[in-house]
Amino acid sequence: MAEVRSAYVHVPFCSHRCGYCNFTLIAGRADLVPSYLNALGRELELTLDEASEVETLFLGGGTPSFLSVSELEHLFELLNRWLPTTSSAEVSCEVNPLDCRPAKLEMLRAAGVNRISIGGQSFSARKLSVLQRDHSPDELRKAIATCQQYFDR
Repeated sequence: MAEVRSAYVHVPFCSHRCGYCNFTLIAGRADLVPSYLNALGRELELTLDEASEVETLFLGGGTPSFLSVSELEHLFELLNRWLPTTSSAEVSCEVNPLDCRPAKLEMLRAAGVNRISIGGQSFSARKLSVLQRDHSPDELRKAIATCQQYFDR
């Protein structure tokens, strides 16, 4: 197998499906997260003969921040085992504004995430309603301010 330098890990969970979303995801089914993590671990084991250091790691979805802190810790244990990052790697994670709580952000930072991608879509309440987002413009602003306390990017 060719050397892996970058990886995208799809975390297919969200609290609900927004009307515009065309991504593969499962809404409101936290009960399936342990099965997903087990399947991901098995797939990494079957696909990679050995750990492969990456320069870029992006966790998207769905919304990776839908996972609990302990589930995210399990996810990063798998990723650190099979896709360890270089010292200068960019490690990005998508988050929903309502998930931007200190405990979760602290865990992501401790796991090596150094870039947050906030799924806000708009600061217009009308547009957020049309898009069926689950947050308000004020909640988005608060999420950005909270994330800035933990991440430079």
